[in-house]
Amino acid sequence: MFNLTKNYRILEFIKSVYAIIDRMCGYPSQKKKFYEQHGYHLNFLNPKTFNEKIVWKKINDRNPLLPITADKFCVREYIVNQLGEEGAKAILIPLFYVTDDPKSIPFDRLPERYIIKSNHGSGQNLIINGKTTYTNEEIIRICANWLRKSYGLTKHEWAYQKIKRKILIEELIMEEDGSIPKDFKFYVFQGKCEMVMVIFDRFIGPTRTLYTPEWEIIPLPSNSPA
Repeated sequence: MFNLTKNYRILEFIKSVYAIIDRMCGYPSQKKKFYEQHGYHLNFLNPKTFNEKIVWKKINDRNPLLPITADKFCVREYIVNQLGEEGAKAILIPLFYVTDDPKSIPFDRLPERYIIKSNHGSGQNLIINGKTTYTNEEIIRICANWLRKSYGLTKHEWAYQKIKRKILIEELIMEEDGSIPKDFKFYVFQGKCEMVMVIFDRFIGPTRTLYTPEWEIIPLPSNSPA
């Protein structure tokens, strides 16, 4: 009989071995991907461009705060500690439920609209808004698959590997016209915001635009799919 859990474990083991070998060999996968994406060779020893420094930071920066801020659940407590209960309440999306067992999701107690996401990855989310046709069984299966998979392992994104995997169910934030809100990403250097990325139509055909903090468009080819 096909054992799905066992096969996921085998796949995770293979990914771990791959990551170890890639690291021992000087990250050839990272260098190859970098060249394909940017058209020039990655300089690990003396990074100068923004993109080179991002890769260097990803691999070398072991700031213990990174696993906390990468964890969509633990970061909530961090924000409360930084801003206090009232300050955090003003910016945190209401949390309906959190679990490490998708079978425990109380579907009968949830509102008509909500969003389900993993706390340890990116792109792992389900929007439930009355228009979707997911059954409870399908939701449980999808969530279980998320929890089985590590995120960022072969890309050497070490912080994600420290996260205890969970499923979060949050309030679905909508615009007045029923659309998904724009996604704002703030690029902060030495404590100062230097650039803002705005992602439009996040889940149906995303495009992105870069702005200065004064909301002047940065003339870069950034309208590619996000």
